[in-house]
Amino acid sequence: MRKERKNEALLWFGKWTSKLGNIVFDYANSVSIVGAFSHAPWVLALYQSSETVIQILFNLIGGAKADSGSRKKILIVTDILAAAICVSLLTVTAAAAGWIPNIFAAAQPKATPWDAPVLEAAQSATQPQTPETVEFAEADYTKFTLFQSYYDGKSIALGYDLSGVMPAETVVGFTPEDALKQEILQRPDNQFWCERYGLTDDTVDQYLEAGVWTQEEYDLRLAGRSEYAKKYDLRGNSQIYMDDELRALLTDGEYKKFWEILGETGSCCVAIPMKPYVGDHILLNGADEPADRGDYTTEEGECLVLNNLPAAAQDQPSITVGLKFKSGWSYYYMELSGNSYRLYVPNPDYVTTITLENESKP
Repeated sequence: MRKERKNEALLWFGKWTSKLGNIVFDYANSVSIVGAFSHAPWVLALYQSSETVIQILFNLIGGAKADSGSRKKILIVTDILAAAICVSLLTVTAAAAGWIPNIFAAAQPKATPWDAPVLEAAQSATQPQTPETVEFAEADYTKFTLFQSYYDGKSIALGYDLSGVMPAETVVGFTPEDALKQEILQRPDNQFWCERYGLTDDTVDQYLEAGVWTQEEYDLRLAGRSEYAKKYDLRGNSQIYMDDELRALLTDGEYKKFWEILGETGSCCVAIPMKPYVGDHILLNGADEPADRGDYTTEEGECLVLNNLPAAAQDQPSITVGLKFKSGWSYYYMELSGNSYRLYVPNPDYVTTITLENESKP
């Protein structure tokens, strides 16, 4: 009797210990996944749903198998197997993700001859295991994450991701407020072309009559219009040009919706969020002085290289780099009556400062 109670106590203690371990293990995994894959939230969703999927697939089969064999042996083998799988997955994930994407290596094949040596040296520099992230709610929730950085007294390299936590979506059929609409209507597309070529309007016929285009160029321009532009016989060069732009910028569904609204109402406005980017003016130790700059876009992220730093930024024990980020909205407004307009409205500039230690100094 005493032995049975002891065994029962050991069984309960083992079950509760195992349950507590599973809870801690699951929490630690979730935290690690969020930290390692902050730019890919689907990884956490996949992890959290995997337990339910596995239970659905294996519970019935596992129960029948356990009843027909040695349960003790099955428990030992499956626990060892589970531990081996966990260690293997951890090793593979750490190796594949590197916890930090290697942006410097990805950018090197695209780099210019004077930027490539900087990136090669930067690859061997020790990098932090936890990326730095700054979020700007006032700029469409843009998020800047610094994965890699390098400063050797002569050059700077930064590997980063610049994206929206809550990315804005393109709005087809956007209704601007009165003040914004008036500002848009003050930016007609045709004005530039008319002033440049001395035309009264920018219809393709005017280009031919004024001798700006040859008959062959005129025919090609009309033949190259979209099916919608041909259907409504758009002949304004600025209209055709805007239609070509929107056809490239919008999805097929958005482009179709644009023409449905334009055909029904005679006008349509499209609001497109512009991808955030690092502005031209970069502060080095607080000074806005020029340096040779290279920008590279890779599948891993964005890379920025600065060469020929100003004298005040060279050979310092450390340096502060102030990055000014820019983003905004582009508005495209077209009327079937013959006019098209466009306006770019920037978001407020937002700045973050990074401190880099000189890798060449002990």
